[in-house]
Amino acid sequence: MRMTLPDDETESLSPVRLRAVLAVAGGAVLFLLAAVLDPISARPHERGPAVGPGPAAAVPAAPSQDAVSEARRLLVDGNLDVTALAVHAKTLLDAGDLVELAQVLAGDKENALLGILEMLRATHSSELLVECVGLAAGAPFESVTVLARDHVARLAEHSGVVVAQLVEWVDDPNTTDDRRLVLIECLGTSRNLGPVASLIEQLDGPTPYAARSALQRLTGHDPPADAPELPAAEAWNLFWQAHGQLSRDQLLELAREVDALRHAAEVERFRVELEAMEAEVVDAQLQAMGQDIEALIGGLSSRYAAVRSAASERLANHDNKQQAKTAVPVFLRRLGHGDAVNGNAPEADAAVRAAFVSALGVLGRGEDDVQAVLISELRSEPVAVASAAAEALRLVRNEPGVVAPLLDYLERLPDIDEESEEAVAVLKAVAENQPEGVITRLQAWLGSSRPRVRAAAVRALLASREVLVALDEFELLDLSAEEEVVRFDAAVALGNRVRTLDGEGEARARIVAELQVLLVDEVASVRAEAASSLGESRDPNALAILDERSRQEHDVSVLAKIVTALGELGFPDGVRIVGRICGVPNGGSPDESLADAGRGAIESIAADGGADVWFDMAGRLADVSALSLAAWSYQEVERRFSAAPEFADLVDQSKGRRAEVLWQMGLAADAKKLLLELQAAEASYPSMARRLDLLARTSEQLEEFDEAAGYFLELADVVPEGASRWSEVQRDAARTLRKAGRFAQARPLLLMLRDNDPDDNVLLHELALVQEGLGDWDAALETLERLLDRLPAEDEQFAQGVRADVARVQALRSAPAGTGASGEDGAPAASGQEQAGDGSGDGPAGADAGQGRRS
Repeated sequence: MRMTLPDDETESLSPVRLRAVLAVAGGAVLFLLAAVLDPISARPHERGPAVGPGPAAAVPAAPSQDAVSEARRLLVDGNLDVTALAVHAKTLLDAGDLVELAQVLAGDKENALLGILEMLRATHSSELLVECVGLAAGAPFESVTVLARDHVARLAEHSGVVVAQLVEWVDDPNTTDDRRLVLIECLGTSRNLGPVASLIEQLDGPTPYAARSALQRLTGHDPPADAPELPAAEAWNLFWQAHGQLSRDQLLELAREVDALRHAAEVERFRVELEAMEAEVVDAQLQAMGQDIEALIGGLSSRYAAVRSAASERLANHDNKQQAKTAVPVFLRRLGHGDAVNGNAPEADAAVRAAFVSALGVLGRGEDDVQAVLISELRSEPVAVASAAAEALRLVRNEPGVVAPLLDYLERLPDIDEESEEAVAVLKAVAENQPEGVITRLQAWLGSSRPRVRAAAVRALLASREVLVALDEFELLDLSAEEEVVRFDAAVALGNRVRTLDGEGEARARIVAELQVLLVDEVASVRAEAASSLGESRDPNALAILDERSRQEHDVSVLAKIVTALGELGFPDGVRIVGRICGVPNGGSPDESLADAGRGAIESIAADGGADVWFDMAGRLADVSALSLAAWSYQEVERRFSAAPEFADLVDQSKGRRAEVLWQMGLAADAKKLLLELQAAEASYPSMARRLDLLARTSEQLEEFDEAAGYFLELADVVPEGASRWSEVQRDAARTLRKAGRFAQARPLLLMLRDNDPDDNVLLHELALVQEGLGDWDAALETLERLLDRLPAEDEQFAQGVRADVARVQALRSAPAGTGASGEDGAPAASGQEQAGDGSGDGPAGADAGQGRRS
């Protein structure tokens, strides 16, 4: 009888059970015969299990002895077709004649072999498993080998018992390599994870590639491919330690995910490589185009979007705009607004189309047909294209026709972020194009929650041609409650609008009044812009407004703007205001920004005026102590009009006046240099006396006391004796002689002056210092003591200085001979402190020198 096992049997046959099966088949003789025919069958424990139709299958009736004999004869003969022989093989199987079937399988009748294998495959029988494995490893016919291998694989796919048997044979070191190869391949298709451990061991065996393939088919994974640096067995062991607890379905799902990631990586790698190759092609085309106009126009039709975009950008930025404009018709056609060229469809790539629109705006925005196209593109569905059209139209100036389309575009944008540059930029563009009839539409933007948008809307509003209506709307705004940006833009917009007014008295007056309010804003930048806008007004009232504000303003940047605005107004009365703002008490230089603004303002006020205008302005500046600005203005007279003979006198006077101003500024060296030039040229101005006086005083400032004394002595010869200045010049000469150490020359002058004015205490002190310088200690002490006796009580400071002089002279008189310093003619010289004492403020008499104190 035939033994069958259920499909889920996992227990291999024991040797006892195998021997029982063989006993039924014919006893020990047949067993020995099987051992000769098949080495595997000689090992009873390796006989394969039978797999029947299952527990529920009906047991067929045993065939008759005649039928069995006939079936045996026909199989051995093997002359029938495969199907008939399969029926007879089934008869022998049902009769349990496994030995006869094994003998036929060991024969060389192809149809008989195929018939038995077909029968075994049809019945899912695992009987004769050993013989089937042998045939799968190498039958005399290829068709038999294929069928046997397919049968064993099907058995392994449906029976755990068969899988266990195959694993046992794989692990057996005596199994031949060709049989082991078949066993591994069949295990790989079994869908059973039981053989995994054995297959991993086979990775180090004689068939590693078959084992790796089997493992991959079982699990869906190939760890050695992911870790090529590791031996295959080690890679698989690591993988199995981490994932051995998963079911086959889970392993396959994991493999699917891994494969998906690998596929995505491959796709990405391919994409990167493709982009790199495309980039090379694009780069080559870009280099070939260069800046050649014709090549760039051709590039507008390139198959590569990057080339088309680059060609349009290069045309827009081309140095030769006139030639680049020849591309305008091509741009129009490529955008679909003209006849197609060579059947080319309009540009469909939104980014390239936006680049075309931008370039078209740069090259042809002043043309009516181009403006019409840009307005049309404002309605494009891709936001990038519409935005590019809006940006192009923002470059248009003084074209009222673009205002309404720009506002349409702005109102059409979905979910516009009012803080974005888009709304601000479009509203500023509206302001640049003389809006008319859109004040109602602007009201919504004036009420925006975003300060920058409200500021831009104010600019657009005040640019409106209906200026009075716009001012009515503007005056409804509460500027005091507005943010800085709104107030600043309001100041700018008022200035822009007042500059374009042509005789509108009411509008000008109202704008000036609004700017006057902004001129006292708390923020310096707003005040500065309001001042600039007032300068644009050309309104006489602005002069007084700026003057008043300048007296309260402390921010230098705002003062500089006020000065510039005064220049823009151009009124001559503004010169004194400019001078007052830029003037520095006691000479010196003003802040550099103020100085620059002052020079610019004077140039603006003078405009095309002649030398007399510049000379008059310089005088006004000097009157308000704007000495640096006055000196520059006098120098401008020289620079601008030296070549004009009719202005020669004013040029000479300007040089002399500049020398005086430079001296007042403390720039003695510059003043003296200029005076010497005038002296050498025997200029008519300043007069000889004034020139000598200035030369003496600048020399004294430079501590060139010898020269100063010489100039004062020359001046004394020029000034008539008895004139009001004669005594003062003599005193200055005596003082500088004393400072130069020329005491002998100073003494007679001082004695003469003392005789003329014996009550002059400062003169008396000067004489004492000269006597000290000559070494006449007794005379010096006598003069100093007489001075102390007659000094009034209120001159205590002067008296302290004189007492110090007395102590010093007494010390000099008591010193051993030869230790005192020698002055002129070998006499001991006064100390540096004594020599410095004069009527200019240094030394003990300095505090009273200018007053000429008397007893």
